[in-house]
Amino acid sequence: MSVDIYAFCNRREFDIVNDFLRHFAVSHSENQSEYEYPWLAENPSQIFTNVFELMKELCKCKIQPYTIYWTNDREVEPYCVWIVFTQDENIFFGLGVNENNVQYWLNRIKRFLGTDYAYWSLEDPPPLIKEEFFSRFHSFKLSEGI
Repeated sequence: MSVDIYAFCNRREFDIVNDFLRHFAVSHSENQSEYEYPWLAENPSQIFTNVFELMKELCKCKIQPYTIYWTNDREVEPYCVWIVFTQDENIFFGLGVNENNVQYWLNRIKRFLGTDYAYWSLEDPPPLIKEEFFSRFHSFKLSEGI
């Protein structure tokens, strides 16, 4: 079974986004070819065809939310990765991994991002704001007895 790992990062900077993708999404493909901006707008003001240009914009305009997914072209972990840019100027990183390896990947993403704030769940949608992330994080800690 696949589980989702979410990790908090208070550095909404393009360098960390790019490093995350180079580290965790080596053989992954974008799930889209076009990205409407702003996200979920009735009348988007721009359409990006380059995800890196979109992410640069999201790092500049820190209140624009967006969730971007990549899937693995091979059947190895992580099966998918995602980045959640939040409307409250934060960023979450995610990995889809096998439940038998969740501790390995949880430790790896925490070490990579330099954070203690990460948790795993079964098929929950990504949190969209910092408070939602930390509510889930604290519930996870209680359920794991941490």
